[in-house]
Amino acid sequence: MNSYKTTFDVFAPATRDHPARFIKTIEIDVYDEGGEVYVTPESSILIDKIRAEAMDKCGCRECNPKAWWMILCPDCGNKRCPKATSHQYACTNSNEPGQPGSAY
Repeated sequence: MNSYKTTFDVFAPATRDHPARFIKTIEIDVYDEGGEVYVTPESSILIDKIRAEAMDKCGCRECNPKAWWMILCPDCGNKRCPKATSHQYACTNSNEPGQPGSAY
């Protein structure tokens, strides 16, 4: 597995009334595993926070129902954490499927 930094253009997602818009270019950490490139959870959380700030919303699924990116909990980085689904839930620091309040 090779880890390295790369640049990434962050866009606010398109809505019914507005096209997607460029926010800024940032440096993120990625890793290569078996020929596939993945964004680290820390970088994914950073991207979600930048998008949320630009949209005056938090980064949860409830506040971003049409998100085309993977929503992760801002505290633990897990997609199955209930806080990734709604900011009203507490972070469980768990990625177990079927947690109460989680979309997964």
